[in-house]
Amino acid sequence: MGQGDRGLTAPGGPPTSAKVGWLLVRTRIWVLRAAYVACVIAFLIEIGGYYRKGLGLTPLIVFGDAFADRALAEVRATPHYVFPGGGYDGQFYAQLAVRPIPWDPEVHDALDNPWYRSGRILPSLVAAGLSFGRPSWALNVYAGQFVVVWLLCALLLLRWFPPDSLSNFVAWAGTLFSAGLMMAVCRSVPDAWALLLILLGLALWERHSAVAPFVLGLSGLAKETSLAAVTVFFDAVPRDRASFIEFGRRLALAAAPTLAWLGLMRLIGGGYTLTDAFTYPFAGLVERISAALGSRLGGGWYAMLVDLSAPIAIVAQALFFVLRWRPRDYRWRLGIVYVPLIAFFGRAVWEGYPSASARVLLPLLLAFNLALPRGLKWTPLLVLGNLSALSGIDILAGAPP
Repeated sequence: MGQGDRGLTAPGGPPTSAKVGWLLVRTRIWVLRAAYVACVIAFLIEIGGYYRKGLGLTPLIVFGDAFADRALAEVRATPHYVFPGGGYDGQFYAQLAVRPIPWDPEVHDALDNPWYRSGRILPSLVAAGLSFGRPSWALNVYAGQFVVVWLLCALLLLRWFPPDSLSNFVAWAGTLFSAGLMMAVCRSVPDAWALLLILLGLALWERHSAVAPFVLGLSGLAKETSLAAVTVFFDAVPRDRASFIEFGRRLALAAAPTLAWLGLMRLIGGGYTLTDAFTYPFAGLVERISAALGSRLGGGWYAMLVDLSAPIAIVAQALFFVLRWRPRDYRWRLGIVYVPLIAFFGRAVWEGYPSASARVLLPLLLAFNLALPRGLKWTPLLVLGNLSALSGIDILAGAPP
């Protein structure tokens, strides 16, 4: 065989080296696809562990017996799983799904902070609508919707993190199994809906859809802090009449759903309080880290790492945006707007494991994974920024006995 025939296989076939390379690429892609599918299957298996015969998925709501006597009559009459203690926030939103009437005196008595909870009415309204007004359905529909929302988030995230690289897999799985999103699903709180609507808004924005601000603005009906994400639409400082009109249109579309709902509640007579959500700069974060160090020292280094994984990830994400100034990039604008919140969050946001901050700052995590460049030198930061998945997996695996 002459020199011109080197690297050739049978006539018409590809060079051997090219064929091997092709096989390696295809193998890597199929392995990554299998990893993506395995994550979804693992999630569904773990969620299935929350199901109880006769009680359905109500363990995901985390009703506490401390509030059992205050619950709506329809809720007391519906079989549901009750934990010892105070439970979690989802129990109040679930009662709004049973009776989505915030101004009802009985609803007021059942909720810990009626107008505050009612401001995040979207998941409760969805569950109420899908249960056709049947209280016996409403609790399971309310809890189950967050599983569906997680699956939709997994599907939408493929737009930005397709299964073609390990970095994309870390970003995709890191978002889905983050402490914030796992808390939202496994505690049935509205933050998962907020993330889904932000993803939809971004996808529409990239397609130059005029309704993108409105879709993203709907996230404010699930989590009021989600409205900060509207900064993605302000890609230039308005300098003339046309640009000012467009600026106003986008802002009005984004703010309209939340302002209309909050205005209605105010008209009816409700107030809106944030309790102790904010405090002096960094006081809440320092207190959170100190508490974690103090309570976990006896549990070993891994237990401490899991406990601190969410604060570590949040700080890494924030530093990335502060130190890498890119105001023309909508992904940077989405992230940087949440950085000041970290400094002023109070005890109510930072306390507990892994703390509500991981939920509130889900848009920051999303922006981080979208904006972080790919490449070997960025891998350590990618891992740090997604470290809260350690807590997230721990939460997902925490089905009651």
